[in-house]
Amino acid sequence: MNLKIYVSLMLILIGCNQKPSENDLNVVNVDSTILNEEVVVKANEVKDSILFISYERDAVLIPAAFVQYNDHLDSIGMFSVGHIMKVKILEKTYEKLPLDPDDTYCDYVNLLKLMVNKDTLLLSGENVWEITDFYNRLLMKTDTVNIIIAENFLMKPGDSDGLTGCAGFKYMLIENDNVYSYIMPRNNNDDLAKTTLLYDNDGINQTIKDVRGQGDTVVLKVHEVYQEGSGSRDINVFWNGLKRVSFQSNEVSTYHE
Repeated sequence: MNLKIYVSLMLILIGCNQKPSENDLNVVNVDSTILNEEVVVKANEVKDSILFISYERDAVLIPAAFVQYNDHLDSIGMFSVGHIMKVKILEKTYEKLPLDPDDTYCDYVNLLKLMVNKDTLLLSGENVWEITDFYNRLLMKTDTVNIIIAENFLMKPGDSDGLTGCAGFKYMLIENDNVYSYIMPRNNNDDLAKTTLLYDNDGINQTIKDVRGQGDTVVLKVHEVYQEGSGSRDINVFWNGLKRVSFQSNEVSTYHE
């Protein structure tokens, strides 16, 4: 008789932390987006398994060469993305995993099952940016644009054990008529540069409090919290169509201990 046991995800974590052999990886699919909710798994599937959970989110693929994996993390091919494209995330691994023997802890990343051009692909989340915030229909002089805040799936500055020492930040994109563009510093001449905008680590936390369009500029009001206090700044994004999108960050305008 097959027995099923109910275990919490904390117990699953204990099982998943046992390093599996390369040829003995099983996949457990769990339809859950709440990490502390109880899930049902077969007792003999807990150990040496890669746990996937349902995670339906919008994201973008950035221009890069992607390795495609099967459910046992074997490489089954590669493909390239030449422009920023929107995709749908279906599932992600419950834990972040190393994909290379030389990976440091900060290189650990979620594997994602994505819907890309009607195909379901399993890819590393390093160059997949989940859309976390979306500021739509910002009226400019001649266009209506959308500002998108996104982040990848590499290790964050903190995990269940505390601070990791890894970088923490989010990227900003601008979208007009389903065409996406990076936003770069005004003095950056590299059109492929991917510029971080908002930091979230053990030294500083930045959050957007207000976004509005003014002429050819999108003005973002950003609140900052440091270990020593807090402040605010304006970030101006200059829009002139898709020829070039740049930003300029003003100095902190207020500061409180």
